[in-house]
Amino acid sequence: MVALAASLVAVAIVATGCGDSSGEAGAAPAATASVDAAEAPLKLVSGTPKLNGAEQGTGDWVPRVDGRVAEKDRETAMKWVALRASRAGDLNPVVVDGAGRTLYRFDKDTTNPSRSNCTGKCEEVWPPVTVTEGSSVHFVGIKGKVGFLRRGSIQTPGGKQRKVYQVTLNGWALYEFSKDVEPGDAKGHGVDGVWFAIAPNGKKAKGKGAPPPPEPSPTAPSAPQPEEPAPPVEEDRSIKVIFYADFNFNDGGESFPLRDSGCVNLADKIEGISGIQVFKGTVRTWAQPDCKGELKVFTEDIGDLSEVGFDNVIKSARIVS
Repeated sequence: MVALAASLVAVAIVATGCGDSSGEAGAAPAATASVDAAEAPLKLVSGTPKLNGAEQGTGDWVPRVDGRVAEKDRETAMKWVALRASRAGDLNPVVVDGAGRTLYRFDKDTTNPSRSNCTGKCEEVWPPVTVTEGSSVHFVGIKGKVGFLRRGSIQTPGGKQRKVYQVTLNGWALYEFSKDVEPGDAKGHGVDGVWFAIAPNGKKAKGKGAPPPPEPSPTAPSAPQPEEPAPPVEEDRSIKVIFYADFNFNDGGESFPLRDSGCVNLADKIEGISGIQVFKGTVRTWAQPDCKGELKVFTEDIGDLSEVGFDNVIKSARIVS
């Protein structure tokens, strides 16, 4: 279910403007660039980067200095990105990257077609979430549609030009905020009334007990835009369920993917279970080994099992459909 919801969609974009440090976009238009399926194959990968064997020191794990990736590390940083449902301060749920940095959307962007209106000084403050052709996008707990838009190119050390793409969620281009220092920071939420942390369904994140910020009126294109074909997507469909030792699918803790349909005793696979990611069907879970004891059934992701009184309780499980 999640894999289908997160299928990649290629879109045409126009990046416009030159922003100031507050994120306000200017009026100078940049070149129009459309994404062709043949030129931007990406890999959509279920589960966290750690679970899928991402190389240390690459992708979202590349260090930032003042919120920015050093030029020499840009290509390494764009090998993969991760989108994970989590919490940031009072915001719950909210999308974070593989290093726990909160991700944002910009009200002055558009979604149909996807357009980024943050360039120049604006993107120095709000770095776009970018990958290169052939990169991987990992996802956990994401309910919206993952896509991308073209955002220039980069020259490799060997002199080859590689196309750069910005990741989108339900059409909204994704950004970091340079003033977020620690994982869980969300200092950019509400800046200038146009920048907001993004929720797993693509809407604006909201705090506990607070109403969500108003959504902007959609901006329709001046002429019908042809829909681009989706690029090839590679995904491990053998994994049906992933169990996580930490809350909110935290990549720092243990995780265990379940592929088998029979009763599986989990005590010797993972110590304590606090979150479940369900890709397909239904998973039955029990409080005792050999599929006995108290039973709870899950058909969708849950990042915090304490919400249903089953944190660190599960000892065995069975996929039933």
